[in-house]
Amino acid sequence: MPDMLNNAVSGLLSFQRALSTTSHNIANVNTEGYSRQRVNIQANAPSTVGSLIFGNGSHVNSVERIFDRFLTTDLRLATSVSGKLDMFTELARYVDDILADPAGGISPLMHDFFAAVQDVADDPTSISARNNMINVATTLSAGFHNMDNRFKQLEQNTGKDIRIVVEEINKLVEDIGEVNVSINKLKFGGGSQQASDLLDLREQLILELSQKIDISVVNEDGGSMSIFIGNGQTIVNGSSVTL
Repeated sequence: MPDMLNNAVSGLLSFQRALSTTSHNIANVNTEGYSRQRVNIQANAPSTVGSLIFGNGSHVNSVERIFDRFLTTDLRLATSVSGKLDMFTELARYVDDILADPAGGISPLMHDFFAAVQDVADDPTSISARNNMINVATTLSAGFHNMDNRFKQLEQNTGKDIRIVVEEINKLVEDIGEVNVSINKLKFGGGSQQASDLLDLREQLILELSQKIDISVVNEDGGSMSIFIGNGQTIVNGSSVTL
C-alpha cells in the first residue's frame, strides 16, 4: 500500500535536487561556455492493490543540458573564420606597413629616386643633380635592405607563432581526448546521464581549437566525439588522440 509520507518525501527530495541544479545555474551565470541545466522529474512506478493503482511519488529522471547543437556548430564555424581573418589582417597590415607606409615604406623612396633620375635627365651636366641621384639611390638601396630584413623577421616570427599554435593545438586535442574518457566513464559507470559540466568543458575546448584550425566534428554514441582536420585526417577518435 502506498505511503503518503514516502510520497511527500520523494517529492521534496526531487524538488530539492531541482533547486540544487537551479543554484548551480546561478553560480555559473558568468562561467564561459556554461550551458543551463534542467532537472526532469518523473513519477515512480505505481503500486497495485487489488484492481486499484496508486501512485508512489516521484524521482529525478535526468539532468538535462539546455544545448542547441546547430547554433553551436554555427558558432564554431564563425569562430574559425574569424580567427583566420584576424591572422590574415594582422599579416597584411604588417606587409602594408613595409611596402606602402607613406613615412617609412619603400614607396616614398622610389618616388624620390625617380624624381632624382628625372632631374639628371633634364640636366645631365648638373653635378648637384648627379650627386643627389647617387645619394637617393644609396638611400633606396638601404631601404631595400631594411625591407628585406623586415621580411626575414616576419618569416622568423611567423615560424615561431606556428610552432606555438601547433603546441597549443596538441594540448587542446589531448585535453579533449581526456574529457571524452571522463564522459564515457560517467556514461557507462552509472553516473550522470549527460555529464553536463564535462560536456560544456569539452565544447569550450573545441571552440578554442576551432579558433586555431579548421575542424569537423562528429558526435558518436555514448557521448563521445571525433574531430577531423584537413581532408578528413582524424585527430580525436573517442579517447584516441593523434597528434
